Amino acid sequence: MLSNLYTPMNRNDLKKANVVPVPGVPGVFVREISGKEYRNFQGACSSSKVDLSLSDDDRNLRAVYQLVNLTACDADGRRFWTDTEMGDTEELPVVRAKAIFETALAHNGLSPDAEKKVN
Repeated sequence: MLSNLYTPMNRNDLKKANVVPVPGVPGVFVREISGKEYRNFQGACSSSKVDLSLSDDDRNLRAVYQLVNLTACDADGRRFWTDTEMGDTEELPVVRAKAIFETALAHNGLSPDAEKKVN
């Protein structure tokens, strides 16, 4: 019987962000992002909105910090930074930002490995 196997969910339950810890960065978690947040992330990282005077590495680093800004949170899913606090996010050491970024990619199904599983 399905009712014994699954907890019923409603629309609000589906909207709640699931969080996972970031390995190597104690007390930091990443949350799932919504479709709207994903579109905004993609738009912010598109070549038309990125300063073309930046090198590829700088543009890639901008994408890292953009996703960190959207996903880094506490254990209850509360974001550490708002959308307007991108500058604060960029003060993180790169090694920590990359750890958060890699976890966020995997948790949100955006990593190359996740894409292979879907295709």
